[in-house]
Amino acid sequence: MRSLQSVRRRSVPFLLFLALLLILSACGGKSQGTAGAPDASSGAPAKAAETPKTLTIRDAYDREVTISLPVKRVAALAPGALRFVIYLDGVDRLAGVEAIEQREASLSLGRTYTQIYEKEFKALPTISPGGPQKAPDPEALAKVNPDVVFTTLDPKELDALAEKVSFPIVSINFTPKLSQGFPGPVSTEFGPEFRASLELVAKVLGREDRAQKLLQDIDAVEKDLRERAARAENKPGPRVYLGGLAFRGGAGIESTAASYFPFDILGANNVAREGGKKGSFLIDKEKLLEWNPDVIFIDSINLDLIRQDCQRRPEFYRQLKAIQEGRTYTLLPIRNYGINGEIALLDAYWVGKILYPEAFGDVDLDKKGRELFRMFFGDKGETAYEELIRTYGGLRTVNPCEP
Repeated sequence: MRSLQSVRRRSVPFLLFLALLLILSACGGKSQGTAGAPDASSGAPAKAAETPKTLTIRDAYDREVTISLPVKRVAALAPGALRFVIYLDGVDRLAGVEAIEQREASLSLGRTYTQIYEKEFKALPTISPGGPQKAPDPEALAKVNPDVVFTTLDPKELDALAEKVSFPIVSINFTPKLSQGFPGPVSTEFGPEFRASLELVAKVLGREDRAQKLLQDIDAVEKDLRERAARAENKPGPRVYLGGLAFRGGAGIESTAASYFPFDILGANNVAREGGKKGSFLIDKEKLLEWNPDVIFIDSINLDLIRQDCQRRPEFYRQLKAIQEGRTYTLLPIRNYGINGEIALLDAYWVGKILYPEAFGDVDLDKKGRELFRMFFGDKGETAYEELIRTYGGLRTVNPCEP
């Protein structure tokens, strides 16, 4: 009997301990279950709403712009702006495009990205007319409600648009003198302005890795071009001239440039540099006769115009040494509503093969073209390359005075 009472006395503390644990557990469960409930005294939720994420950047005109993240809807205005978005695989973010980007691909050939994304662009809303000297349409832009707009508009046009819309606008550049109007120095395709703008757009879109990969690939190609040109035995080589350079539409053989990427990166002897000229401009035909270059390259986009001119003035063209000696060649159009970076690099290899054959003789131009277009546009770029070559007949010798 004593033994049983002793056991009972020893069990009491243990039972009290268990009861205390149950009470504490019940209180803890109640507290946990009401943690997210409104405060009865204030009516406010216990957890504050998360602060929206934003990104503040300085754009090409050194304007401070704050953008709400994540960016899901993008618009691009004016020459060259859409290319930056496309180069960064951002077509899925487009809220709309300019009407000029929705034209039939046959009318836009020479603009690689419109060939690749013709169907996608046509399915999107139109946000502005686009094209030279055409003002943006703020009402059409507002209808697509973009999270951000990238643009190459000049400062006055940009400020005028910013006063009429509420969404952030980011200025980007592809040439140093964009603020002074198009055209700027043509040979700055991959200069500091291009690189800074590509990195800026990438930061806003969250595509920094893609931007760095593309810039590294461009650096490698430029290095190869420079090293090959440095090995050339006949530097500076023949005196060369570019004719038919596109400028706000069609242009004849008088349209040229003192700064032209394929010439500049190879150190070619460009006669249009005479007198310290910069950028692109028109010359008198008599000036071309005075220069009488050894080699003439013609922008394919205006080859038909030059052929028509030769039919009207054959005596002028027959005096040019390059035509007499069969040293007139086509180039694919680098400039078409901005700069075609992939074509600029390909044209440079072609110019190298003509001017410095011993240094560029091993380059398979077709293979190089496919490689460069894939570099900028992935697998879709190769199809666009093939279509471009078919349309312009490739890079070849041409006599503009023959059919």
